[in-house]
Parts: sequence; C-alpha cells; structure tokens
Amino acid sequence: DYLAEVRLFVKGRRRVLGLTQPELAQKSGVGLRFLRELEQGTKTNFNTDSLYKLLKLLNLFSRISKWFCITFKI
Repeated sequence: DYLAEVRLFVKGRRRVLGLTQPELAQKSGVGLRFLRELEQGTKTNFNTDSLYKLLKLLNLFSRISKWFCITFKI
C-alpha cells in the first residue's frame, strides 16, 4: 500500500529532523490534526494542498511525485 509508505516517510523524516508534530505542522502550514491523522493512518481524505506542503517541506515530494500526481489527477 503506497499510502502506508507515505505515512512512514512523513513520520520517519519528521523524527530524523527532530521535529515534534506541532512544530512540523506549524512550519509546513498544515493543521496539527491533519498531520496526526496522517501519521496514525486514520486520515483517508487528503487535502492535496496540505499534503503537498508537508511533503515539500520534508523534501519527500520528489520521491513520491508520480504517485501524488496519479492519485490526485494533477
């Protein structure tokens, strides 16, 4: 499941950078609830702008850009 990989990438990268969820949410401009639900796997409806901001800040967008574009028909 590619979405599960995205969740792991986000959580892992956040930890590598030494950021808490509130810090990452603030820096990326996404809601804390969005980030928590994404990392916990309870988020199923994604706001593409929020997900893009988060992935871009974490330098993960280039790794999953093809999936992102296909999934969200961009």
